[in-house]
Amino acid sequence: MTNSQTGIVTPRTTRRRQLTRVLTVGALAAAAAVSMAVPAQAATVTGYHVAGIGSAGAPVVGDPRATTATPITRLAQGTALTIDCGVRARGVHRDTVWHHITSPVSGYVSDYYTDTPGFSQFLRGEATCTGSSTPATPAAPPAPVPPATGTPVATRGATTDYNEGYAGSCVFYVMDRFHQMTGVYPKAFGDARYLASGAAASGWTVSDRPRVNSIAIFQPGQNGAGGPTGHAAWVEQVSGGQIYIAEMNAPKPYVVTHRWLTPVAGVRFIYVP
Repeated sequence: MTNSQTGIVTPRTTRRRQLTRVLTVGALAAAAAVSMAVPAQAATVTGYHVAGIGSAGAPVVGDPRATTATPITRLAQGTALTIDCGVRARGVHRDTVWHHITSPVSGYVSDYYTDTPGFSQFLRGEATCTGSSTPATPAAPPAPVPPATGTPVATRGATTDYNEGYAGSCVFYVMDRFHQMTGVYPKAFGDARYLASGAAASGWTVSDRPRVNSIAIFQPGQNGAGGPTGHAAWVEQVSGGQIYIAEMNAPKPYVVTHRWLTPVAGVRFIYVP
């Protein structure tokens, strides 16, 4: 027995106190387990990685909701991601979720290129990103001329299931843009100068008429294209006889630049159907 006034402790009291401590610790552990099982909404989500992309790397874009979204950089297989929100935009192999990451860089990565659970689904605790999706307006072109007429209808040709360009090259960039819009890569292999003839032989529409959302193919020397490989760029705007292009590796790999130009005779365009 224990005298509550004098604090005298008997062996039975000691055993009772030990049992009480065990029960209390067990209750606290159970409460902690429940707390961990149902986490509160987190500001960021970690524990996921770039996956299933191979040596090409997962493209990171500024805003997938913008019609002119282009890769900022690429992340290698296995790169750890810190995700703070997500949006739905154009699909990558029908996966329309894009996660906004804050580490190791800031930008959007398609859910298709991650090891997140499910398919085309937001993560638990992932908020919806806010903000404008309107891309910056490019500089106005100088002195446009009347638009070309008689632009042919775009047809669909044979495809491949991979990007045959070298990562960081002009070919890789335009093929990636094509894939973003269509979900396929056109069957056309080799250096940039061979893409137009290869695409035409595979059934894609190739024309000398500029068209928005097409691949511009420059032979060596045309509009500054280097030799002997030539150059490829993505057409974002057409104003009369001038085109506004996005191009990678001009001159630095992985860096996308823009410019207005008047295509010289012989430049050809692979149309997106």
